[in-house]
Amino acid sequence: MRVGGFEIEPLLVLLVFVPIAIALEFMHADPVWIFVASSAAIIPLAGLMGKATEHLAEKLGAPVEIQHASSGKGKVVVSYHSLDELDGILAHIR
Repeated sequence: MRVGGFEIEPLLVLLVFVPIAIALEFMHADPVWIFVASSAAIIPLAGLMGKATEHLAEKLGAPVEIQHASSGKGKVVVSYHSLDELDGILAHIR
């Protein structure tokens, strides 16, 4: 989809629901509407996390995985099979 001079992916249009969900929460709206807005907002956010993971894996040249727990904590796991491969990954980071 093209808006003016910008190319926008259709899924990213749902990002408009992020501030809507926040505003509904602050306005103490009906929880059903907060849930609906939050559900619509999380779809493009999940897609953006997937793209970020892919870009990081391309930059590092190694498989990257984002692991998360129900407690809200998460970690990024970069897989490597040898110390030489680890040296290459660290060289990309520096």
